[in-house]
Amino acid sequence: MLNPQGSRDGALGLHLHRVKRFIGRTAQGFDFLGYRIRAGARLRPSAEGLRRLRERARRLYEREGDWQRLRQYVLRWWRWHLGGLDGMVRWKGGVKRTWHHVLTHLGLKHPPG
Repeated sequence: MLNPQGSRDGALGLHLHRVKRFIGRTAQGFDFLGYRIRAGARLRPSAEGLRRLRERARRLYEREGDWQRLRQYVLRWWRWHLGGLDGMVRWKGGVKRTWHHVLTHLGLKHPPG
């Protein structure tokens, strides 16, 4: 078993990460696997997950410059976000909100057509 200092007595030699570990109440919520988890609330994307979405979308658009490909990427990210967690994930604004979030970050107007 791990002790509070992060060392382990045993053959595996596991250690708790000094920054990533948290021992205590989680009333403020915490990030895990791209989701923000809070007691009594639905899952939502973590700030880090949204930052990575924006960064990857920016790189994709700079590389290819294709609106359809960018939209496809955002839609697939949204589907991953829902990822079989029916009823547990917050839908506020849906994929349309995420799409506008990415466009705003990239400083783009709405796509033509």
